[in-house]
Amino acid sequence: SKRQRISRACDRCRRKKVKCDGRRPICTHCQAIGSSCTYLDVTKKRGPPKGYIEAI
Repeated sequence: SKRQRISRACDRCRRKKVKCDGRRPICTHCQAIGSSCTYLDVTKKRGPPKGYIEAI
């Protein structure tokens, strides 16, 4: 069975760049290390690369 992709990792997993299972209210990784699990950081949408607009 394929692993389902979660929409978003918790803040700690994103900072540590570890696989997050996205469980709420606390993911498995945060539960294992006894840490608080938050989903607060806002994702920044990336714009077009530099020079892309001028190239059009």
